[in-house]
Amino acid sequence: MGFLNVALWLFAGTAAPSAPADVLLLFERLPATVEGFRRDPAAERFGRDTLFEHIDGHAELFLSFGFRELLVLRYERADEAAIDVEIYDMGRSQDAFGVFAHGMERVEREAGQGSQYLSGMLTFWKDRFFVAVTAYPESEPRKRAAYALARAAARLIPREGPRPSLLARLPKPGLAPESVRYFRHPVWLNSPYRVSDGNPLGIGPDTEAVLGRYGSGEGRHVLVLVEYPDEKRAKQAEASAQEGILDGQPGPVRRPDGRFAGLRRAGRRIALIVDAPDETSVREALARAAPGGSR
Repeated sequence: MGFLNVALWLFAGTAAPSAPADVLLLFERLPATVEGFRRDPAAERFGRDTLFEHIDGHAELFLSFGFRELLVLRYERADEAAIDVEIYDMGRSQDAFGVFAHGMERVEREAGQGSQYLSGMLTFWKDRFFVAVTAYPESEPRKRAAYALARAAARLIPREGPRPSLLARLPKPGLAPESVRYFRHPVWLNSPYRVSDGNPLGIGPDTEAVLGRYGSGEGRHVLVLVEYPDEKRAKQAEASAQEGILDGQPGPVRRPDGRFAGLRRAGRRIALIVDAPDETSVREALARAAPGGSR
């Protein structure tokens, strides 16, 4: 793809979201100097086969969301530690959101479509890109520079991308916004609460799943929603999950930790409640999450 076409993609808001783009261009247009930090002209680039060289031990997260490419740029200042700027091309805005939400502890919007600043690291997502600005150890100059760089990078992305549509099906009352997760790989099903070994819900690249935590203390519960390509797959997953998560029982069950779980299928979607205090809470939560479902 030529430079002109890439530039048109970057600055024409009507261009197709799936159009290929060279992420290097985002960095070429970042400021050369921020808060006295100067950009190193040398940038590092990583693909699916080399990502482990940069983030060994954490690459699986990005790969599970369809990661395409990473570019790393460094800003340096004589009297301060360097600042690293990483931009990940995830291919789809839904997957960029998924990576961002995986580590979300608070909901902010200082840059892009959602951002978070924690102890010297500022992350945000916008369209198909996830961006991390690392300014650790934290200092006021590095913190100011991190925000300036994040906002500059966000401005270079010409449009916002859609969030996962399944998020809209999470009931709003009682939902902790910072707990919301989106994923297409079964390993992340157990990230907030141990649900099951294996993959009883049949989660894979052609399914979409979201989860959220509701309530607090003893009254809490976790809701998982999974959407399948068709109702046949959903029925298969329903039978598998009933056996693998509910011990083959039809209704809410008490799990080994003393908390309760239950599920309900509605068409090609399944709602699963785990970590609930009692059977009544499971039934009420399922009625809100999957009205008119099969259980």
